[in-house]
Amino acid sequence: MPDIDLTHKTLPEGKYDACIEGIDLKLYSTVLLCIHYRVPYRGCDYHLWEELPIDAPVSSPGYARTAQGKSRIHEILSSYGEQPPASIKAPDLSDALVGREVHISTRNKLTGTFPVPQVTGVLGKARNSVPPSVE
Repeated sequence: MPDIDLTHKTLPEGKYDACIEGIDLKLYSTVLLCIHYRVPYRGCDYHLWEELPIDAPVSSPGYARTAQGKSRIHEILSSYGEQPPASIKAPDLSDALVGREVHISTRNKLTGTFPVPQVTGVLGKARNSVPPSVE
């Protein structure tokens, strides 16, 4: 068995150009939109995941939080000058988001003793082209 490196490199808090590498939907009583961002920084690719509530019955306690996921979709599409549709099928959602290059803001949250970067917003279209993966 190999030795496990217990050091941890993290992306500093800030604003970065990122590429949306993939999305996933997790189906629970509240549907979660999982977005995978790749952020190139100083010769390394950092991968950020966010899970945002996107759909739930109106009568559900989780319904109010679905504004988070819906807002993120609006932020991404409007940064490209596109009007988000009133509704969208899951496969079309992937087609609409994956490959988009966006400018994001991040902050770090302590998890145990290590800071973990979190996406706090999509600020617009990427300012520069995001280079291909370095890994």
